[in-house]
Amino acid sequence: MNKKRTNSEELNPYQPPQSIQDIELQMEVIGYPRKKVIVNYAILGALVGGMVAGIFVGLIVIFQTLWTGEGTIYLVFTLFKVVSTMILLAMVGGFIPALITGIVLAWKKIVVSHYHDYVNVGVLGLVVSAGLIFLPLLLGLFLGMVAVRELIICIPVALVGAISAVIVGKWVLPKET
Repeated sequence: MNKKRTNSEELNPYQPPQSIQDIELQMEVIGYPRKKVIVNYAILGALVGGMVAGIFVGLIVIFQTLWTGEGTIYLVFTLFKVVSTMILLAMVGGFIPALITGIVLAWKKIVVSHYHDYVNVGVLGLVVSAGLIFLPLLLGLFLGMVAVRELIICIPVALVGAISAVIVGKWVLPKET
C-alpha cells in the first residue's frame, strides 16, 4: 500500500474511488483475483450452464408431454432422465467455453461497475460458446457430414453460454468499490 497517486496522495482503500485511475491503482495495489476468476468460471460456468440447459430442455419435455397427453408418471420419469442427462452433457461440454471465458475476463481484468459490464460479459460468453460449437459444425459442413439446418444448434448453445457467463460473473467478478 506504499504506492503513491500522481498527485502524491495515498490511496485510501476504505474510501470509494473517485476516478477510473483510482480503480486501476486500487487493482494494482490489492491485485486482481485472476486465479479466482479463472477457476470459478471453469467450475461454476459449466455447472450453471448445465443447469440452464437442463431447465430449457425440461420445459420442452413438459410442453411435449402435455401436448401429447401422456400421463404424469411418464412425465416425471422422462423429465428426470432427460434433464439429468442434459445437465451432465452440458457440464462436460461447457467446461472448455467457461474456462476460456474466465481466462479472457481475467486477462482483460474486467471489473463490474454498471449493468453494461454484465452485457459485455454475456456477449463474451455468447461468442465463445457459439464459436466453439460453430467451428466444428462448419468444418463438418464443408466435409459434407453436417447439414446446414444443424447449424441452428449454435443459437441455444450461445444463449446458454451468455446466461451462464452473466450469472457466474455476478458471483465471481470483482465489483467497483
